[in-house]
Amino acid sequence: AVSRTTRALLHKMKVQPLNEQFHSVGLLLIHPQRQQPDSADLKKDQLLWSAIAQALQQNLTVDAWLFSNNQGQFTCSLTGLDVKAVTKYAEAVRSALGDQPLTLKDGTRTTIDVNIGGAVADTEHPTESEQLLISKAEEALALATKRGRNRLKVCWVTD
Repeated sequence: AVSRTTRALLHKMKVQPLNEQFHSVGLLLIHPQRQQPDSADLKKDQLLWSAIAQALQQNLTVDAWLFSNNQGQFTCSLTGLDVKAVTKYAEAVRSALGDQPLTLKDGTRTTIDVNIGGAVADTEHPTESEQLLISKAEEALALATKRGRNRLKVCWVTD
């Protein structure tokens, strides 16, 4: 679903160059983790992922698409924002998830760390390859994670 949506957004950017909404496509990879890892309890993990998804949905803009791999990783596609704006958006997402403990459906509260990696394509930094955009976002996530907890990195797809 992420590849298909990203491919469609990149295509819209190419065929609608005057449409402000599609002058850029950004992709954020959101990797939340418990600060205090629990034993491998799938039920608790699913409660956590549900709470994270709910918090993300409450903080998304209208022009954003949210995906989950059902294993605790989330992807957000954005349009119309440059690297600076996507970075600001990523910081708001990180803050929404990590600044306060999340309340799970069973009533327990847990704190999480959030690393985010992202990549942006536009007419000056173009690509037609959704795989390139995804791999650049993965590289950015790896760099953010290497830097420590609660880090983010967003770059142009051509960097």
